[in-house]
Order: sequence, then structure tokens, then C-alpha cells
Amino acid sequence: MKSLLIAGIALLLTANPALAQPAAPPLPTPEALEWMCHTEGAGGFRFGQVGVPGTTSLEGALVYSGLALPDFARPFRSGDPSATGWSNRLSEVYFYAASPDDPGMADAQVKAVGDTLERMGWSSIPPMRFGPKDPTYAMDYSEGLVFEKPADGLAGSTRVILNVRHDRQLGGLTLICGREDLLRVGDEEGMGHLAPGTPRPLMPELDIPQVSAPADCNQPKIRASITRLLALGTDGRSLVIPPDRYILTTMVARTAYWDRLSTWMLWKIEESNKLSLDEFRALDIKAGILQQRGRDFYEENIFPLMIDFVDAVKAGDRQAVCRSLIPFLPVLARGDEVMRDETLPTRKLLESEAKRLSVSLD
Repeated sequence: MKSLLIAGIALLLTANPALAQPAAPPLPTPEALEWMCHTEGAGGFRFGQVGVPGTTSLEGALVYSGLALPDFARPFRSGDPSATGWSNRLSEVYFYAASPDDPGMADAQVKAVGDTLERMGWSSIPPMRFGPKDPTYAMDYSEGLVFEKPADGLAGSTRVILNVRHDRQLGGLTLICGREDLLRVGDEEGMGHLAPGTPRPLMPELDIPQVSAPADCNQPKIRASITRLLALGTDGRSLVIPPDRYILTTMVARTAYWDRLSTWMLWKIEESNKLSLDEFRALDIKAGILQQRGRDFYEENIFPLMIDFVDAVKAGDRQAVCRSLIPFLPVLARGDEVMRDETLPTRKLLESEAKRLSVSLD
């Protein structure tokens, strides 16, 4: 009876190939993989590029949920750029795709992508060790398949590293692409160690049309600005940066400015070597620099304004887009005042300590 059952199952599978062999998981093309990770950049951005949307910690804490990928990158559907903590230079990009529920098929998908990468000239290397004494960035490259390529044309020797794996926590196929020298810088900046000669930060400018009344929307200069704003992220070869994400990113940068200024002041005092380690730690604690100021203000004041703007953008209504921008400027100015006032005690403390130590804050 058992042999007859086995024979029957075999006959059924032979007659129905789809039951015998699950459909192969979707795979990215070599062209898509080259766009996602190459020696000069990832996902349409250049390594070292400043101001890539989604790369600030405050933006992530607010509403950031990844950038959409162009259709040709399928099955990968979203990208998550990461940058150095202070200089905000793009250091790596995470890409995500759905993968099969079956572990064996998921592993086969990862292997197939790895085989394609090797045919494209990527060199397979062992996963990085990640422990208490290892670089923080090594965690991203400590499991799955890891590859490298030398980053040509740069001063010194560095490499681009690539990781592909099935990340069960994220629920799918994950590809990470980073340039190692920038990943090292990111680790250092994350600890407050800035590069020698780092200049005092400047307040970022928000390049949106200066609209204060509906009549302004009929001015040729304003209409041209609206057209440029609506054209963001439409070239089909970049991670899609919609206009609302651009505005949010720049506003977040303005919100972070006052904290960045305090961070820079603290670093200047540390760099002077005029305080002992214990003295500096005490100053650092007293300064109480916070990294996510302004969240409540933006949630309560900016996000409601974004709703009308997003609806107008989706409708392609330039006049409605223009009118929706009218409330932004006064709210933005108020946000600057709130942040300036909240961080004033920290700045006064650091200015006083710098004066006592004869440390220039210019």
C-alpha cells in the first residue's frame, strides 16, 4: 500500500510540474544590481554625497520609511540610505525585497544573487567579525554573503563592500552597499570625533518658493519654482525623492542645526586638550546635548500642513501646491525660534567654558 501511495504521488508530480517544483523566486537583473551598488555610489546617489533624504536621525524618528525604487530594480522595492553622523555624507544604502516564506527557497534566492555578483566581478570574502572591539559598521557585514570591490580613483586605499542575505527580522531579501572609509568616518563621528579643521556649521536654507499670499502664485518666478519642485525624483534612475520628502528633509536639517552647533562647540573644546578626560566628561553630561529636539513642534505644526501639500502634489495642481506653501514660511520661522531658545542654555554653557579656556569658536 505504501509503495502504491508513493507511486501515485510521483505520478501526480510528473503530471503537474508546478507541484513538483515551486516557482523560482524573482531575481534582480545584473543591470539593477550595478545600479544598486558600484564603486562610485549606490541607488543613484554618490558615496560622500551630502543631504541624501532619510539620512538624519531626526528624520528617521519622525516619519521616514524608506525611499521607493524605480521599477527596473524589482524585486527590490525600497531603499534606506545611511550617512556619516556629522558630515551627513552618504556611506551606505540598504535595499529591501520580498523573499519566499520557505527558508530553502529564500537561501536559494540569496545564493542566486551572490552568483550573479561574482559573475559581475565582485570578490567573495568571509563575513566580518563583529564584537566589542570591532568597528560598529562590521555588524552589517557579519552574516550572509559578503563581497568587495576596490574603490578606484580615491586617495588612499579603500573598498566598497556588499552584503546580501535573507533578513528574517525585516522579512525579506536584503542588500547592503557601503564604502568602507566613509563607514569608518561614520563610526568616529558617532562618538563625537570630528575631522580636523571641521568648520562651524551653517543654518541650511530651505529652497522653496517664497509665497506669502495667493496672488504670489501668478508670478512667473514662483510658477517656475513650483515646476522645479514638482520635478524632484522623476528622472526614473534615482531613488524617488518626492517633493514632500525634500521639504521635510530640509526642515529637519534646520531643526538639527542648533544641536549640531552645540556638538561642534563641544568638539572644539575637546580638541583643545585643555580639559582632562574626567573634566570633559563632566562638561559633556552637563551640556546635555539632545539629538531629537523639535519633534513635538513638527508633529503638531508641520505635519498638518503637509497633508494639503501632498494632496496637491498628487493631483498635479500647481496652483493648489503654491497655495499650500503659504503657511510654511511663518511656521518654519517659529520652528527656528523654538529650537534656538531650547538650546540656548547649552550654548551659553559651552561659550562660557570656551572663553575660560581661551578656545576659539569661530
